[in-house]
This record gives sequence, structure tokens and C-alpha cells, in this order.
Amino acid sequence: MAFENFQSIILFTTLFLSALTAIFGFTLVHKLFKNREKMRLNNLTLISFSLIAFGYSCFAFAEMTYFVIYDIFNQTPSASMPDLYWFFGAISLFLGFTIFSIYLYNKHSQLKKGIVLLLSAGAIMGILLYYVLTTTIMAEGKSPEETFLGYFYPIASGLILISSASIFLFFERLDEIEITLLYLLFANIGIFLSDILYTYYTFQGVYGSIGALSDTLAAVAYGLCTYAFFSLVMKIKQTAEQ
Repeated sequence: MAFENFQSIILFTTLFLSALTAIFGFTLVHKLFKNREKMRLNNLTLISFSLIAFGYSCFAFAEMTYFVIYDIFNQTPSASMPDLYWFFGAISLFLGFTIFSIYLYNKHSQLKKGIVLLLSAGAIMGILLYYVLTTTIMAEGKSPEETFLGYFYPIASGLILISSASIFLFFERLDEIEITLLYLLFANIGIFLSDILYTYYTFQGVYGSIGALSDTLAAVAYGLCTYAFFSLVMKIKQTAEQ
């Protein structure tokens, strides 16, 4: 009962923070396009930020639909509408961070090295997660859709984490606006760990402390995203007014 009460509270908290993430994300994209000439922004930066904002917004819509299905209609979602939002959100985030990483590597004359690192790290991450997850997923008799999502979420969030790691690698070379993306890197770490734990407790059929930790990490991740987007909006506003 204690964990069930906690789950309802943390789901609502996650819903609130994810909604703020979507609002500030779209506000950020609007500010970037509005001040692109004044701030001398290139197309790659605009595209990557737009994809990142869209990706986290899709995650927010997924949280909303999940909350409605689980907390209002008292049903446990399996493969349904939230998964569609999470799927497109993950693809958008991966593309956004990958484009931004390529931009950073190219900006600092390390494009070939960057592409090799991205491909090799992504391949290693994907292979390792596949074999680790197989011990949990294949042991349970789930539908093909649930099995696919059981692999997809941790592997996708792992690849998103890899594609955003360049933010840390070029930490000392980032400008005042770009450096705020470091919060998104930490958010991606939280989402990755949350997805790993989510897959484990979902296929085990027991929420417990593992589920509580998974949901807490997701809420913290959305909190970091909200702070990052809000900070970026304020910095762009200050820069534009100078």
C-alpha cells in the first residue's frame, strides 16, 4: 500500500515536471528562431535544439497519457498510446543530440574522431544492453510488442546518453548557452537508469523499491530538463536584450 501511494504521488510529480519541460522546451525553440540572426545561430544548432525540445515534449505527452490510463482509469498500460509518444520522443532526442554532437566535433576539428567514437560507443552500448536485458526479458512470457519495448527503452535511452556525452567531453569549450545542456546530460543519465529499472520491475511483475527508484529517477530527470530549458530561455532573453 505504501508503494502504491508513493507511485501515485511520484507519477503526478513526474507529470507536472514533464509538462513544464514541454512548455519551456517549446518556448526555447521560439526564442531561438526569433533571435537567430541577432545571436548568429547556425541551422544545425536550431535543428538539434528543435529535435531535443520535441523529443522531451513527446515524453511529456507520454507521461500525461500514462497518468490518465493508470491513475484515472485504474488500468496498467502495456503497449499503448504512451509508448507511441515515448518511441517518437526517443528517436527525436537521439537525432537531436547526435546532430549537436556532430556540430561540436566539427566545430573543434574532431569530426572523424567524433563519428568513430559515437558509432563504436553506441554499438558497444547496444550489444551489452541486449545481452544483459535478454536474461530478464526472455525469461517471461510477454507479447511481441512488450518484448520489443522491453529492449527498446533501455537501448534507446542508452544511445541517447551516448549521443549527448559530447556535452561533457567539450565541457570547457562550450559557450554560456551551450554549457547549460550539461543538465540535459545528467537528465539522460537519470532516464537511462530509470528505463533499466522500469524494464526489470515490469517483467518481474513487482513494483516495490525498484519501481519507486525508477519513477523517482524519471521525476528528477524531468526536473533537470525543466531547469535546463528555463535557464536557456532566460540566457537567450538576456543576450537578445544586450
